[in-house]
Amino acid sequence: MGEIFRFKSLKFKIWPNDHAPPHVHVIGPDSHAKVNIESLEIVSSYGFSANDLRIIQQQIFKRKIKILEKWEHYHG
Repeated sequence: MGEIFRFKSLKFKIWPNDHAPPHVHVIGPDSHAKVNIESLEIVSSYGFSANDLRIIQQQIFKRKIKILEKWEHYHG
């Protein structure tokens, strides 16, 4: 539950009943990041390279409106 899209081997998820500010969790093989949806700030990261994080930010930016709509769906 909470998966909003996939890009290559990455899963982008929003957890129901999670805390503000709006953010997305990105799960990869042996890696995890949390990214603020509105600012694209990397809140936390483990196992991703700087290039991986730029790609993740680009993918979130491309889908920003839909991701924020999903956040609102889960969190009201």
